[in-house]
Amino acid sequence: MNEATSIIKALPLDIPGFEIACPVAEGGMATVYRATQTSLNRTVALKILRRFEDPEHQQRFINESRMIASLTHRSVITIHDVGDINGRPFLAMEYCEEGDLATRIASGAIDPCDALEITANIGDCLAFVHGEGIVHRDIKPANILFGKGGTPVLADFGIATDVKVDQQLTTHGTTVGSPCYLSPEQAEGKATDGRTDVYSLGVVLYEMLVGQPPFRENSAIETMAAHINLPPPRLPETLQPYQPLLDRMLAKQVNERFATAAEMVDWIRDAQVNHAGTVTQPLPWRTDWLQALYTKLLESRRQVLAVTSVIVVSLGVWGTMNVLSEPDPVALYMQQAEEALKEDRLAYPRAGSAYEYYRQVLALDSENDDAINGLHAIAEIFANRAETDLFKSNFSSAKFHIDRGLKVQPDNERLLTLREDAKSLRNLPEKVVSGLKSIFDKR
Repeated sequence: MNEATSIIKALPLDIPGFEIACPVAEGGMATVYRATQTSLNRTVALKILRRFEDPEHQQRFINESRMIASLTHRSVITIHDVGDINGRPFLAMEYCEEGDLATRIASGAIDPCDALEITANIGDCLAFVHGEGIVHRDIKPANILFGKGGTPVLADFGIATDVKVDQQLTTHGTTVGSPCYLSPEQAEGKATDGRTDVYSLGVVLYEMLVGQPPFRENSAIETMAAHINLPPPRLPETLQPYQPLLDRMLAKQVNERFATAAEMVDWIRDAQVNHAGTVTQPLPWRTDWLQALYTKLLESRRQVLAVTSVIVVSLGVWGTMNVLSEPDPVALYMQQAEEALKEDRLAYPRAGSAYEYYRQVLALDSENDDAINGLHAIAEIFANRAETDLFKSNFSSAKFHIDRGLKVQPDNERLLTLREDAKSLRNLPEKVVSGLKSIFDKR
C-alpha cells in the first residue's frame, strides 16, 4: 500500500451533513471527494486537508476558504460550507461535473477560438480577484474547471496571496506553485503581483494551442531555470496570429507584460472582434461566375434560357443540368444560418457563422427581410449578454459583446445605448456599482 492510498483510507469519511461518494482529485495538501450535502441534496466537491505538522499549510487552507467565500464572480468557484472534523478542516464547494482543462488538453490541442475564449474568461476572473488584492499564484490547467454550460471556473486558491492582509505567509525565500507554470519572478523567489498570474495564464494559453507547455525539462530546477532564462518556443506557422499576445503575456520582465489582467482581456476581446470581421475560409461551393448566374436568375426568370445557352456552349449539356440542379442559394444560406444560430455560432469565427450566411443572402437579395431580421436578432442576443455582464460589473465581457453586436448591426440603438452606459459605469467606484446592483436586487 503506497502512502497516498493509506492517506485516503485514513481520512475521516464520516462528516455530519455530507455523504461522501468517492475521491475525485488529490493534491499536495488535500484530497477532494464527490459528496452530497444532505440538507440541500446538492452534489458538492468536498476538500479535506491532510494532517500536516506545519501549521502554515493549515493556515493556507483556512485562507483559501476565506478568500474564495468572499469573492463573487461567475468564474470563481463557489464555496458552500467550511468546517472542521476531528481537527481537520474541510471545504465544501461547487462540483464542476464537466471536468478540468488539463483533461481536455490531454485529448489534444484546443481549438484557437476556444482557447482565446477560455483565456479571456479566466483573465476577466483574475482582473476581479486582483482588484480584491488577491494574487492566485498557481494558475494551471488542473485549476481551471468547467461549470454548467461550460463556463471556465478558477479553483484552488490554496497558495494564493492576499496582498492586502498577509504578505508573510507565502514566501520567506521559498517558491510555491507548479514548475511548468511558474513566472520567472516566482522561480527566483522574488515578490509577485497580478502580472505573475498573467504569465502563468500565458503558459496555459500556449499549452492549449500547442498541446504541451513551453517548458518541461528533466527536473523542476531545470524547468524553473528555463522560465528565467529561455524564450518560449515560437508558435507553429498556422498559429502565428497569436504570437504577439503570447509575447506580451510571457515576457520575462514583468514591466513588459500587460500591466493588468483587464488590459490583457481588452486586447483579446478586440482581437476576437477584428478576427470576426475577416473570412477565414471561402464557402466551398461558391464562385463568382456562379453567384452572377444566380443573381441573373433571381432578377428575371425570362433570362434563364439566355444564360443557359451561354453555359451550354462552354460547359456542355451535362454541365448545364448539374448547374441548374443546384439548390436555391438563398434557401441554402438561410437554412445554414438557422443551424448556426441553434449552435450559437453567431458571428465568430465569421466563416460558418449565422452572420456570414445572412450577409451572403443579402449579397444575392439586398432586401431580403428574413436576413435583415436575422442580423437584428444576432445583435439583440449580444445586447442581452452585454446587459447581463454590466449588471455583474463584468465590463470587459460587456465591451466584447457590445463590439460584436455593433459589428453585426452598427445602428442598433440598444447596443449604442449600452456602449454609453458601459463607459459611464466603468468610471464609477466599485462601491457605487455594488450599491446600484443591490438596489436592483431588491426590486
